[in-house]
Amino acid sequence: MSYTCRTGISAYTFLTRTFYGHILRQRDKVTSHQRSETLKKLRATGGDFSVYKLSDEHEALPHPGLADGLFKFSAKVEGTNGFALWRKKGGRMLPSSGETPTGLTKGLVKLTPKEKRE
Repeated sequence: MSYTCRTGISAYTFLTRTFYGHILRQRDKVTSHQRSETLKKLRATGGDFSVYKLSDEHEALPHPGLADGLFKFSAKVEGTNGFALWRKKGGRMLPSSGETPTGLTKGLVKLTPKEKRE
């Protein structure tokens, strides 16, 4: 597949929407609740712009404005509003192809620049 590119480099992309669901482990309700409770307690003793260690694998990073919209009430009750809960070692898997739009090639597709015409 070729495309117009001024820099002359190839690029990899998904033609379908990118699926990020497998990057982080599914949220286990018990450990998720424990992390939220830990964050709530730490926030009561520290400043709102601290990085908090929640476990050996997870930390809470300040992210002002996060969960201010649709999930504002539940995040506030949970104690996670304004913080992003991160896995320290990064994602567990790479993103993959989503299911939509249908009819497109799944997986990574390499786009190469068109040959320059003289």
